[in-house]
Amino acid sequence: MVLFSLAACQKENDNNNDDNNPQSQTQFLRVGGEQVRLQTEGLLFFSDGDAGAASMDVVLLGEGIQVFYDNDGFPDSIYANQETYALVLNALSTDTAQLSSGNYPLDEQATSAFHLLYGEVILAEGTEEDDDLEEIVSGSLTVSREGANYVLTGSFEDARGRKVEVNFKGNLSYFNIN
Repeated sequence: MVLFSLAACQKENDNNNDDNNPQSQTQFLRVGGEQVRLQTEGLLFFSDGDAGAASMDVVLLGEGIQVFYDNDGFPDSIYANQETYALVLNALSTDTAQLSSGNYPLDEQATSAFHLLYGEVILAEGTEEDDDLEEIVSGSLTVSREGANYVLTGSFEDARGRKVEVNFKGNLSYFNIN
């Protein structure tokens, strides 16, 4: 699992949050009937494995979540200044430095690349101790690249039976937590 429940990078520049920005209108996480805009930068944590099946935590967060970094530049803690959602997915990739393009179905027993081992949808408000976590029980994520940007689309179901959809295009900041 990730260093903490969730993480995100908050940009100093708010241009990515402009309602007139077409990219920001397509960045979303929908949980049941509720939809939040995602920040245009997420996090990617390499935690274990090798080039055959490298474990990567993908962290995507709704607007309003701020990350605080330690002195070494690693995410240390988070704070949500409004009620919002986040999505954490553990993917097995073929690369230890990036998330490989492909389709990743959820399979908790998988040992080979191009699978998701687990996922959580998180209702964040305040500190991570206040977060409400719900396990993802089915679904898949599609990963592609457009230059330096990742394009992630996925459809899932959580343990409460809610449909969870994600559409993300942006950078995933890489952290090796080995």
